[in-house]
Amino acid sequence: PLRGPIMITDLRTAEMIKYASNAFLVKAIGQSQEWTLPFTYAFVIRPAWWQTWWFKLFIILVATVLILLTTRFVYLSRLRKQKQLMEKELAVQLERQRISSEMHDDIGAGLSGVRLLTEITKSKIKDGEASTEMDKIYESVGDISAKMKEVIWSLNSENDDLESLVAFIQKQTRAMLEYYPCELQMDVPAFFPSIDINGEARRNIYLTVKEVLHNIIKHSDADKIQLTITYNEKLIIRIADNGKGFSTTAVDKSGNGLKNMQQRIEKLNGRFEIKNNNGTIIILEIPLKKNI
Repeated sequence: PLRGPIMITDLRTAEMIKYASNAFLVKAIGQSQEWTLPFTYAFVIRPAWWQTWWFKLFIILVATVLILLTTRFVYLSRLRKQKQLMEKELAVQLERQRISSEMHDDIGAGLSGVRLLTEITKSKIKDGEASTEMDKIYESVGDISAKMKEVIWSLNSENDDLESLVAFIQKQTRAMLEYYPCELQMDVPAFFPSIDINGEARRNIYLTVKEVLHNIIKHSDADKIQLTITYNEKLIIRIADNGKGFSTTAVDKSGNGLKNMQQRIEKLNGRFEIKNNNGTIIILEIPLKKNI
């Protein structure tokens, strides 16, 4: 910058002052009243330290390092949480596997032994009343054994998939309707996508289907039953019969069967629907996540 009183006498000096931002031009006049020749002093204005290229580069490097460290910290934190979650899930699965194995080996074998002894004792008893009581004991032990198998199936982590659920529903449906006089039709795809379903969800779905079949056997007087299972973003189970149907408002208020079925499906964020159309149609829709 130019400082002090300076007189510009020609255009050339003016142009020099205009374009010389790093030069100091000066000329003086004394008692002789004659101007000296212009004197030029060149200089460089150094930027402040926070304006230097090396400081800007340093800031960029520091910011990059901070971003990388923050990203790494967040990634490791999420990875640690996922690891802890997986360890908990693995521990739960191992415990479920252990319980199901012990129930199958110990309690299952014990119930089979009791049932066999009951049958042998029944053959030795001549009293008709005692024989009838033994029949009841035999049937009770059989019911307990069947329910225990259901619990073992739901606890076994090897069955935590859609294919196992569908296969078990088919098997149990045939078993429940084995002695019921009806025409059973099953419409089930041969292949299902790989989808994980935990034990609680599998048990809720199966118990709902079981309750529906139990109601058909007990109340419908149907001679045709159709079970349809499909999957299209949702698991859809449709159970239809040609029985006498029923009105949901006429259901015994003291009974909890319908309420329990609705609650089980609602726990899975699903939909439970009942239709009366030449019989009864019950539709279960359960959203499931496909494995990636």
